[in-house]
Amino acid sequence: MKPQLARSLIQQAAMFLFVGDNAKAEELSLAARDIFRQLGDRRGEAEITGNLGVLANRKNEPRRALEYFEQALPILRAEKDSEQEARILRSIGFTYNNLGEPFKAVESLEKALAISRADKELLGVSTALISLEGV
Repeated sequence: MKPQLARSLIQQAAMFLFVGDNAKAEELSLAARDIFRQLGDRRGEAEITGNLGVLANRKNEPRRALEYFEQALPILRAEKDSEQEARILRSIGFTYNNLGEPFKAVESLEKALAISRADKELLGVSTALISLEGV
């Protein structure tokens, strides 16, 4: 029952995000992350933590976003989820670019690009390349 509750909270958070209630979306996302932690679902925890980083960026809190992204990365690496690791690295690159830190942005985006190329994940490759062009 708890995994379904966590997924339900995620869906509710997405709806609140869609209507612009970032605070409620964050509250529900944190609750879902707590459930995933209780269940020992590391991938679920990392997914939500990454989403919290995206939400922090939307709230113009880039340093907080980076904290969330940095929390998600070791979990994804331990779980060997390279596709999501590359996604988080792209988000880190985007955030550093917005902070006016192009060298850190490029470093993260190049790591994401290398992972996506190794995985032959073309969407990730193209997204990283487009992002690198914007730095």
